[in-house]
Amino acid sequence: MIEADTLRAKKNEGKAVMITDGQGKSWGQWVIKGISTQYTEVIDNGVAQVLKIKISLLEYRQDANASAI
Repeated sequence: MIEADTLRAKKNEGKAVMITDGQGKSWGQWVIKGISTQYTEVIDNGVAQVLKIKISLLEYRQDANASAI
């Protein structure tokens, strides 16, 4: 699934990403440390109808003394 592949690519980059919830609230920057997927509700032809994605995050905090570029 495209969403899971996109998250894996972001994880592999190892860079902080902005996390925003479905209501538009920004939760700041986080680094994706791990991703697991589980396909459920598979129909007769083997296509999954539901993909559950679990993401492990590490909060990214820039050092207050660091300069922004």
